[in-house]
Amino acid sequence: MKVFVTGVGGQLGYDVLLNLHKKGHEGIGSDILPSFNGISEFDVPYFQLDITNKESVIDTVERIKPDCIVHCAAWTAVDAAEEIENRSKVHSVNVVGTENIAIAAQKVNAR
Repeated sequence: MKVFVTGVGGQLGYDVLLNLHKKGHEGIGSDILPSFNGISEFDVPYFQLDITNKESVIDTVERIKPDCIVHCAAWTAVDAAEEIENRSKVHSVNVVGTENIAIAAQKVNAR
């Protein structure tokens, strides 16, 4: 199974990608970071992706054509998320970004 995992620069995304590899699935990682060396010894494909950019998300997912998407990317700094100056960014990442992933998944019929 080809599985696209967002947020592999974080603990959850990294662990999901690592476990997919251990179980013999084709894992493909993404994060907003320019590069990812987390499990480079397994030669896992990586895509730099800003999930708040709808067109970029759709383009990336349409190129990969995954069977499944595991969406782990999120704003996780809870205390900072409460600060007024961060609320727009938090909403953009956690709400709009998630919606973009869902729209892209639907376009390629990915679970």
